[in-house]
Amino acid sequence: MQTTVALVEAPGKDFQLVDVELDDPREGEVLVRIVATGLCHTDITMRSFLPAEMFPNVFGHEGTGVVEQVGPGVENVAVGDHVVLSFNSCQACSPCQEGIPAYCEQTLLLNYFGMRLDGSTTMSRDGSPVFGSFFGQSSLSRHALVGAECCVVVDPALDLATLAPFGCGYQTGVGTVLNVLQPDADDSLVVYGAGAVGLAAVAAAVASGTGTVVAVDLQAARLAEAERLGATTLDASATDDVVAAV
Repeated sequence: MQTTVALVEAPGKDFQLVDVELDDPREGEVLVRIVATGLCHTDITMRSFLPAEMFPNVFGHEGTGVVEQVGPGVENVAVGDHVVLSFNSCQACSPCQEGIPAYCEQTLLLNYFGMRLDGSTTMSRDGSPVFGSFFGQSSLSRHALVGAECCVVVDPALDLATLAPFGCGYQTGVGTVLNVLQPDADDSLVVYGAGAVGLAAVAAAVASGTGTVVAVDLQAARLAEAERLGATTLDASATDDVVAAV
């Protein structure tokens, strides 16, 4: 099928809307009509970081949408499901089998190289390959062809635009607090930078009952949001206050 994507032609170039050809779903793949996509700093960075041989490229890895087709062997999602998309994993290596797919042994190939493990790309333009499959999705597009393991089915009553950052930024902040730091009522946690990831960490820390949660930032709007979530805040531009607090 043909779909519209935000394509980066070469390293350092801007995003531009173009039409590409998207494969039909293969074994274990799902076609998702994208409803919303968060924009992570990684999407911006990779425009200049990747070598010229990996362009043209389609980024985007905080997608949400509705499943329109499923390929052979897909059992965890069905046509019509509302899904949040996240990173890809092979589901076969030891970390995946142990339930920690973020440490998948094929992470680089599946999430950064812009192609399937067999070397094929999901997208093409005028017969030439377009590198996609970024974090298993390349969701800066109207449609994305993703691995079924990238899909988390959610309640269709939920706002998919609100859920988009859960695929990367939100789970990074929350996961760090709940899975790694695991603070309790006797602990204090300071979050430096109250952006999307930082605010997610603040929310998780407050919700889990951390004794003291402090958010440090330069922007008043971010500090206000951190306060709304239950944190004590420090304005990093007021150096004396920060030093005194430390």
